[in-house]
Amino acid sequence: MTANLSIPLASAEHVLAIPLAAVFTEMNERYVYVQKEEGYEARSIHIGVTDFQFAEVLDGLAAGETVSLVRPPDAAEFKAPSAEKKEGKSAALIIKQEAGITNRSAAAEKRTGL
Repeated sequence: MTANLSIPLASAEHVLAIPLAAVFTEMNERYVYVQKEEGYEARSIHIGVTDFQFAEVLDGLAAGETVSLVRPPDAAEFKAPSAEKKEGKSAALIIKQEAGITNRSAAAEKRTGL
């Protein structure tokens, strides 16, 4: 007899969460590109619980702000000038609150939809 189990290692509900695609890392610092009236601004963030799709944002971003899912072509570099640039059109996402995240050892799923 066998069984497949998912054991939650950490979880967070009713938190501000963004897709992992919106989180960039340079020199061990995480940041996002936040849309402003004219272009995007690189902003440092602190993240908490993550799964395979989303990251909890502890500090640096507010609900309702729009972040880019790719490095905007017109955005200034964030601290490290030798960073590799991603090409492509800017995809943006408006951040919503009340998302639940569960970090699992084998599989990850959203607890509450965004």
